[in-house]
Amino acid sequence: MTTNGDQWRLNKMDKVFFTYLVPIDESLGLLDKIELKEKEKRKIHDVIHSMYEHKIVEVILSNLDKTHHESFVRMIAQNPYDLEIMSYLKSYNSEIDSLIQDAGKVLHQEIIALLII
Repeated sequence: MTTNGDQWRLNKMDKVFFTYLVPIDESLGLLDKIELKEKEKRKIHDVIHSMYEHKIVEVILSNLDKTHHESFVRMIAQNPYDLEIMSYLKSYNSEIDSLIQDAGKVLHQEIIALLII
């Protein structure tokens, strides 16, 4: 995470295999618009990041045959930054990137509502 001034977007090292598909940076950028102490913003940052991780893994597991769950979980545990994970997922569900994008958009709107911006 970068914190130049009030910047809360993800830096390159924080980005995982699905980050480019969802508006997580936009959601984290909302922290710039609320007046809270940095410690509170950091906690909210971590919650937002966790919300995206949980939602996207839920979407993937819900749309991936159970026989592939263990392999997927092993892949993200070993290297969540590996973009080849998306290739793996697409080989079993060609719509997975669209499903992830849609879930990310919905979650972003929920986060806006939670932060009341």
